[in-house]
Amino acid sequence: MIIKRSLQNPEKFCSSITSTLLLVLLCFTSCSQPVKIKSDIRVQNQETKDMELNTKMTLLSSANKKVNTDLESFNTLRIRQVKEDADTLRQEATACFLELAQSKYGRPEWKYSYYVRDTLINVNPKSIISILQTESTFAGGAHPNTIYKAYNYDLKKHRVLTKKDIFKTSDSKELNTILYNTFQNQNSLEIELFNKPTLETADAVCLTENQIIFVYNPYTLACYAAGVIKIRVNKSLISKYIAY
Repeated sequence: MIIKRSLQNPEKFCSSITSTLLLVLLCFTSCSQPVKIKSDIRVQNQETKDMELNTKMTLLSSANKKVNTDLESFNTLRIRQVKEDADTLRQEATACFLELAQSKYGRPEWKYSYYVRDTLINVNPKSIISILQTESTFAGGAHPNTIYKAYNYDLKKHRVLTKKDIFKTSDSKELNTILYNTFQNQNSLEIELFNKPTLETADAVCLTENQIIFVYNPYTLACYAAGVIKIRVNKSLISKYIAY
């Protein structure tokens, strides 16, 4: 009945068909366009009489509204944690210098410092965002204290992944053996360890498409001079331990 009535007015019928086809084409084009993620650097500098703060953080965004909502949450989480760490250190600096000023030693000339940098390890709009963050603090002593943090965000599950989310093993003995053997193969500088690398002692774990990077802060495995130790393990070697 509908077709019969439409055929009585062929111009209207053709116009309706054309509009429908254009709508389908637009939907198909919109859905088939690849999701792109943009990165920008957020710089923050603050200085008080007690502390210097300098941060350069990679913030991510996307024209895709759904993906951008996830990225905004991810950015907010990282910014909030850096702010909390900076506030804690600032309070510590104020208390420290107040105490020293009232002591026989007097207030020192140096200041506390807090520096944050990051490296974008992996960006896949269909799966994982992985960022390795470096935080360096100075609170007196021979050198700054540098630590590394990993932020892995699963865009499919809409959440940050912890080590417990990434690995499904409760018995990591075999995995730890693979970690140590891989380190030995990659140890071109012949770093001497006072601890063997393990899953449990990894300070950060970053994810790429084909590898998992285990990151150990200075002093975790070796002396400060050895610096950060990164062990890159192919996923194919430890696939049975991977949960995500």
